[in-house]
Amino acid sequence: MAEILPFKALRYNESKFATVSKVICPPYDVIHVPEYHKLLGRHANNIVRVELPLQQGKTDRYKVAADFLAKWQKQRVLMEDKAPGYYGYEQRFSVNGENFVRRGFFAALKLETPGKGRIRPHERTFPKHKQDRLLLMRATHANVSPIFGIFFDKQKKAAALLAQRMAEKPLVTSRDDRGVTHKLWSWTDADAVKTLTQVVRAEDVLIADGHHRYETAWNYAQERRAKDRGAKRKGYQYVMTFLCPLADPGLVIQPTHRAVRLPEGVANDPASWEKRIAPYFSMQKVDGLTALLARLRTTTESSALAFVHQAGKLYWLRSKAKGPSLPVVAMHEGILKDVPLENISYGQHPKEMVENLQRGEANAVFLLPPPDKEAFARICKAGRLLPQKSTYFYPKLATGLVMRSLDGEV
Repeated sequence: MAEILPFKALRYNESKFATVSKVICPPYDVIHVPEYHKLLGRHANNIVRVELPLQQGKTDRYKVAADFLAKWQKQRVLMEDKAPGYYGYEQRFSVNGENFVRRGFFAALKLETPGKGRIRPHERTFPKHKQDRLLLMRATHANVSPIFGIFFDKQKKAAALLAQRMAEKPLVTSRDDRGVTHKLWSWTDADAVKTLTQVVRAEDVLIADGHHRYETAWNYAQERRAKDRGAKRKGYQYVMTFLCPLADPGLVIQPTHRAVRLPEGVANDPASWEKRIAPYFSMQKVDGLTALLARLRTTTESSALAFVHQAGKLYWLRSKAKGPSLPVVAMHEGILKDVPLENISYGQHPKEMVENLQRGEANAVFLLPPPDKEAFARICKAGRLLPQKSTYFYPKLATGLVMRSLDGEV
């Protein structure tokens, strides 16, 4: 069973900030250079200084992060809550003009060996990112940003509790640059803690986002455990996690599209691509990019996708796999199995991906519909790892609403 516990969050002092909108930031892996400098200039206490620190003179950037965190606690800019609890978290956002509400809660999730037990990953990770996060964790002794987990709430007990408690006034309300509204609650009472703990414990937890942070937390825990033998329920044995029910209507999974540049010497004509595709997908020609993009926006076929060749050929592809499937699997394990990963680029916007063809930077583009949530969950529970960048859970979780110390006991 997956074990979760309440924790004492480290949060921005509400008496010093009328709103936390100026001090929160996105997670480290989606912050681009212009946005980074905008965040730095927005407020001296913006958490980006800890989440993605800069070297200052001869001071190592990870020590810079730790120094900021310690300084802000000393100044009572950041304060740890007095009682442990679960923290309700709601995000209101829109996608293509449609409004959504995503609800869940923050908890301390007990770490398990990555890829084993009841905590299920779904993507492979990059060593470079894990080393960066490990150095930050060693310096700060904290979970600065959460991982994103999905749990199963078949009887809707958690959903009912979340809806009921989120009708109450939140502790914090903020809005980010992407137009997402964030709300936070604290629940320390026994009823809320017991209900949410039991629901999550009943089944697996799927890692939706934050695979690097999860594996880093595990590696960090092993380092500290080696020096602290026999310790039970130490803070470092858990990782701060946002948990959302799989059935939540606001659990939006967006696709990540592919632009492909074939290696030298590999046939690139439309007929050669048809031979690659035919074993896995049926192909239907489409007249015009506008019609193809419109079909992609409105389709309910989660196992289909669109294909655009640089010669101007456009196709709608339907999977030949039996039962619900994710087309990204057949695409990578079949069509693109001989294409090096460095020859594949990724993006969220179909038109921008097609521009790769127009600039001569790619030979073909694959445009995918949103992944089917149930198919995604089945693949994760079966222990299979999806190709990198198979899912994009939108919106990203805010960094800075809650943080968590890794010292002491849970």
